[in-house]
Amino acid sequence: MPAEETIRSMLQILDREFPPERAKSLYRMCKLDRIKDGCLQGTQTAETLHRIVFDRLRRESCLTVLEELCRRCDRRVLAVKGAFYATDLYPDPEWRTFGDLDLITLPEYAADVLYTLENTGFLLPYSHEDCMRQLRTEHVVLKSQGKILPLEVELHISAWNPVTVYKKYVKSLFTRAVWNADKGILIPDPADRVIHSLIHFWIHLRDYLLESYIAEESIPLNLRDLLDAALTVEKYSSDITPEIIAERTEEMSGQLDMSGALAIFRLLFPYSPLSAVKIPVQGSSVIFQECEFLAERLLHISSVTDLFSTRLQELTRFRPEDIFAEKEISGKSLESDGISVIVYLRSGNVCVNAKMCTDPVCVVGTRLKLYYVAAGENSFAIRMTVFRLTLDGVTVESNGVLSKASVLDWEQTGERQWRINVSVSADDMYSSDGLLFMNPVLEYSVITQKCIFGDRWNELARWRPIRPCTDDFSPS
Repeated sequence: MPAEETIRSMLQILDREFPPERAKSLYRMCKLDRIKDGCLQGTQTAETLHRIVFDRLRRESCLTVLEELCRRCDRRVLAVKGAFYATDLYPDPEWRTFGDLDLITLPEYAADVLYTLENTGFLLPYSHEDCMRQLRTEHVVLKSQGKILPLEVELHISAWNPVTVYKKYVKSLFTRAVWNADKGILIPDPADRVIHSLIHFWIHLRDYLLESYIAEESIPLNLRDLLDAALTVEKYSSDITPEIIAERTEEMSGQLDMSGALAIFRLLFPYSPLSAVKIPVQGSSVIFQECEFLAERLLHISSVTDLFSTRLQELTRFRPEDIFAEKEISGKSLESDGISVIVYLRSGNVCVNAKMCTDPVCVVGTRLKLYYVAAGENSFAIRMTVFRLTLDGVTVESNGVLSKASVLDWEQTGERQWRINVSVSADDMYSSDGLLFMNPVLEYSVITQKCIFGDRWNELARWRPIRPCTDDFSPS
């Protein structure tokens, strides 16, 4: 099936699935709006033509930078997604938007690649030492110094973000990588490109499910990754067989995660050869981990519509047996590195008093998210309120939660302390025998991301049963 026919077939399915009144916003959220617009017949506006020219210059600039980086790094970086996929897979490269250059290197090459990027004109966000430290957890974003056509590079030392996701697979990517002589860049082989796209989609689907709230899709649901996979299979069909996909999935022990991604893929591309791939549903999910029950539910959805609106609420709703069960914890003193939290009841509200310390140089961009399991038939099971610290002070991005924040400077210790108080109606929180389920998350300067309980990336849904203090409790 030609690429344009594959794209039009997908759009026909989505046109049937998307509610007409939300279709435009959903196409944009799924990163398919440019493709949708590109397939429509009509006269180009001046604004559209300006965008096309700008995108073309930016894409050509990205490919030139990629070629130069690969040359300087002596084939120590892999290029994935973005500008290369746009020119390699799509009938019109303008249809495939991208935000940055994604580069993957091996851990042992990371220091040299960082220096090369810096010498090529990209600015390191932190010191070289801090960038190396961040790479051990997640990618580093570097920005070019150009003002006319600014570029960003995401540098990874793993196949996916965070590093803990199938950590060893990056070695296989490099072992099987192929040199694209036309573009002068190193890329994964076709089968690995398909697997990379599917797992990348699955990771963002997890974030979408966990961080969507109040009937608003706050995280993009990147269906474009699935289209990338479909078009890769169409173009390189002789290099991609069901046996190869199944064999490499088994190699990485990713059967459950790949089965889930393929289940969604089949809804959009039922006639793709990739839809015929059969992978046994076994093992555990590296990506969903503590909320693996969500991954298992996704295996059985029958429509893309299930990922939106009221059906999404049902898909993400917790049952008591889904919640991580362990010994209850007193709300009087919850502590982790950098965070101290007290949970208490007052006047029908659950009050959360959080105090966190950050290094003064890591203040901008600090966020505190309060995730909790919610009650009620018509509400999502997971909600959050976000506090973002900026140069101008504290801004609160909440979902109707009463909250306030203050800043305390302690000259004696040289630390900066942030105190945040949140008040949530007790009726809005799921309670079992007087226990509440929540997990505050602290993120600052991207380098450090912490939860009160566990790791931000891997244990976001590790809800602990907390018994709040009584009404007469007064936090210091």
